Amino acid sequence: MDFIVGSFNHSSLYLLQFTPASGSNESSLKVIREHPAIAGHSWLSLSQDKKFLYCTAWLEKPAIAAYRVGANGRDIQFLNAKNVKALSGYVCSNQSHVFSAGGPSGEVFRREADGTIGDLVQELDYVSGQGENQSEKRGDVAHGSFGGLRHGAHSVDLSPDGESLYVADIGRNCIWTYKVIHSKRGISDPPLELSSKHISPREHDGPRHTWPHPNGKVLYSLQEHSSMVDVFAIAEDGVTLEHKQGCSVLPSGKDCKKYWADEVRHSTGPDPAKPRYLYASNRGLDAGTMGHVAAYKLKDDGFLKSEDPIDIFETPTSGGLANAVEPAPWTKHTGDEEYLALTDSQDGWVSILSFDGKKIKEVSKVNLGKTNDGKVVTFAWQAITILSGTQGIQRVSENRTIEYYPNNIVIGTVRDISATQARLSKDGITSSNIHLLPVEITNAASVQKAAQDVAAITGGSLDFLIQNAALVDTSTAYKSVLDLDPQELGERLKASFDPNVVGTAYVLSYFIPLIRQSQGKKVLVTSTGMADLDIINKFDLEFAVPYSVSKAAMNLLVGKYHAAVGRSDGILVFSVSPGFVDTSEGKQPTEEELKGMQAMGAKFATYTPDFSGPITVGESVGDMAKLLKRATVDEFGGGFVSQKGDKKWL
Repeated sequence: MDFIVGSFNHSSLYLLQFTPASGSNESSLKVIREHPAIAGHSWLSLSQDKKFLYCTAWLEKPAIAAYRVGANGRDIQFLNAKNVKALSGYVCSNQSHVFSAGGPSGEVFRREADGTIGDLVQELDYVSGQGENQSEKRGDVAHGSFGGLRHGAHSVDLSPDGESLYVADIGRNCIWTYKVIHSKRGISDPPLELSSKHISPREHDGPRHTWPHPNGKVLYSLQEHSSMVDVFAIAEDGVTLEHKQGCSVLPSGKDCKKYWADEVRHSTGPDPAKPRYLYASNRGLDAGTMGHVAAYKLKDDGFLKSEDPIDIFETPTSGGLANAVEPAPWTKHTGDEEYLALTDSQDGWVSILSFDGKKIKEVSKVNLGKTNDGKVVTFAWQAITILSGTQGIQRVSENRTIEYYPNNIVIGTVRDISATQARLSKDGITSSNIHLLPVEITNAASVQKAAQDVAAITGGSLDFLIQNAALVDTSTAYKSVLDLDPQELGERLKASFDPNVVGTAYVLSYFIPLIRQSQGKKVLVTSTGMADLDIINKFDLEFAVPYSVSKAAMNLLVGKYHAAVGRSDGILVFSVSPGFVDTSEGKQPTEEELKGMQAMGAKFATYTPDFSGPITVGESVGDMAKLLKRATVDEFGGGFVSQKGDKKWL
């Protein structure tokens, strides 16, 4: 597990690496790189494709900053910064905008295609006409007000579907909700529309941070002053909240006036759509008051199974300004044990906590020492960004697929690199994010080497695997099973079975260990509707025997991989027919092929009366990309569907 940590007082970004215990080897946490930064960065937020890092920048004149992230965090380059009205406490982004919130105000900037922060397009005001600041009524507080952050807007988060935005405001004791009315890049129209101001359940709460459940129907809110975690139901409009539950981060008998809260997050697996646990943390207001990390059991719908915590862990220090927690990506190798990163600004520690469903404990930690002027490097609240599993990495065998993933790292494994490079050049596809690796799918050693090469590029993980390599026996495409000599039939069946079944087994077996280490955890294997036994029987589809039979066997193989890693690891493995696709690229069929195509077309017309001919490669790939994005283990695991996600093959 690799992750980046920022600080309040030191102009560096630290890349850390945690290795869990294995056999006789103890777990370890170490700093593997220190990157120069323009300021102390109290909050870090990776773009969805993990290519860019957006940060709060605690400069003399408050700002937010953008960095380019390469080589899985081994290379971080400053891009630009933009000033904001007040010290920013939190940033987040989508494909088109960067959002900031801090104290009395907030800002929305354009996000440019190169990752830089563009022009300011919208300002947010949390003071004018909003009445008395409830937090300021508490009087002076330890550690200062941070330019209004202690008594104002403190966080900004998007809903899972990107259509809503939530701002927690300590001072106004509320959560502001916005509709995201557009996500268009390159225009100056304001993207947010204020919907509601939701007052917190208690007068002394002070919402600090919010975090949505993956289903988009539940919002968790951590309260600064009461150390409570409140659970809200989100209405269908995405912006109306209804309070449902509340639980305390504090052990019984503790006085909330001696603490201030920090972070709330949910666990990441085995099924990322149904996290098992909710984690929340707080800090002591003075150095002698230790902070806490609490764990709660979640139901599948996102609500608390009980308002009583499973366990409350007392942190080694007060946490200072930090005690931020961030769960690591879940993997099968850790079993029931989950890991969380924890930052401390009192003494400068970064720790890894483990949770086995019963107890939280510290398993490893590292101290980053002091700044040049002798001060402890004070790690920031929630300046932890997990990098393991770079979102959006694709493996493709059809080079045209990559144009649908312009913001991702694309790794194509091909038999002929020079021919593929020529084709990419012809199609006008040029990008530093595209990598080509040689592979012979029927050779286990070759596939294993390709997996090792991919791991070297990505840092050991792979979010999405598209297994598209196959043998299509064009010579038998339009022939019936009885048109072939028995010996020839046997030879062609063997020839198709080797790449289409055995080759697929090699690919999945060697690449799934990389998938386990990722956040995406999806494997799509291309199949064909001609492998559907019901359709074959109903419409007498006697064509393409070796291809259809080998793909049917492959579909069963996919089911076996789902049985092995679907529910246990939360990895989606499924077969998808790309549809009846025109891959001829203008090549004219022979007379024999034309007759076969006409006969097949007549059968297809019986199956689908409105059949109008093949679809384009672009249409097919676009449909599969959309399907891959929305597909879940519960709905599609081990399944065999069309590019639309149904059983309609044409």
